[in-house]
Amino acid sequence: MGVVVLLTGPLALGAGPDSWAPQSKPCVTGNCRWKAAREEQEAAEQRRAQTREALMKALTPPTRAGEPTSVWLRRVEEVLARAEEARKVSGDRELAARALDATAWAGEERRKIALVGAERAVVLQLLSFSTAPAARILTHETDSVALHCAMEGERCVGVYLVGMSKDHRVLNAPAQAEETVALLAQALGQPVPLPAPPARSGGKAPTSSTWTVGEVPIVARWRNTDLMELRVGEVKP
Repeated sequence: MGVVVLLTGPLALGAGPDSWAPQSKPCVTGNCRWKAAREEQEAAEQRRAQTREALMKALTPPTRAGEPTSVWLRRVEEVLARAEEARKVSGDRELAARALDATAWAGEERRKIALVGAERAVVLQLLSFSTAPAARILTHETDSVALHCAMEGERCVGVYLVGMSKDHRVLNAPAQAEETVALLAQALGQPVPLPAPPARSGGKAPTSSTWTVGEVPIVARWRNTDLMELRVGEVKP
């Protein structure tokens, strides 16, 4: 004949709350309920203060300590993410101001990183790719300008800028100039003005002009005074 073991207490099958443990008494008086509400409010205020303190600390621009560009860029992106989180907090002017300063700092740090010469992971981050394509040509499009980054050996060796459509071919036209300047600056990691149209020679307008920024060669293609394309670094479209 088998032996049947009857489990009781917390080991009982399908047992609910532990009846063996001491149970707290529910609040039945007004003072008790008021005290519980006050404690809950104080705990919530403490959590908000801790969250704010953590955000303020995270919005303090870090100092680069010689880490690789890909690692540094991730740290910059973390500051941007915290700034976005801070902007969702209403009624805190100091935190909002810190978030604006952090966003401006992060944008400036991003613009200091040149596309030309950057490894693929850095290029993907700077151009905000949501996936990691392995293509030889990485393309980033704004409203009116397309940027093509030529990859060799997992590094960007050159950038090609051209208008997005037939109506936006001229890079130095008022509608495209601002975007062209921003993309050219990102390609080089420093602000660079658009070139002036080359002087006519023998009654003819040159179709190209060249110059260098540091050691990076730049070629501009012209149609009279219209800037039609820019090639930065070693790139052949």
